[in-house]
Amino acid sequence: ATTLGGDDPDIQAWIRSTFFKCDMDKDGVLNARELHYVAMLFNEAILSHEFTHKVLASVLFRELDANNDGRIDRAEVDAGLKVAGEAQRADDTRNIVERFSDLFADWDADGDGVLTRVDASKLA
Repeated sequence: ATTLGGDDPDIQAWIRSTFFKCDMDKDGVLNARELHYVAMLFNEAILSHEFTHKVLASVLFRELDANNDGRIDRAEVDAGLKVAGEAQRADDTRNIVERFSDLFADWDADGDGVLTRVDASKLA
């Protein structure tokens, strides 16, 4: 299991401190009201660039260090970029398909699922 902030002691200390601060009834679990307070504190922390950069760096390192040796080599960077590129292409493809589906629905004047010359004539 991965943890927010990985092994960074400053981030882990902040998370522990925040949990104990927000666990108002000290029962060791957070109820909805206490979790709302965590969210508010976390939002404030995100606005702190130092905290955000530490979390992002930790998450990025963990994602790129595929063999978990504590180092990122060029092959791991290339593999991470390939995965990111594939994800971006998948998002781009989904966006194109969604846009075309919307256009098709607009162009299919009679709603029969087929574009005809009659449908096309209504586009002008």
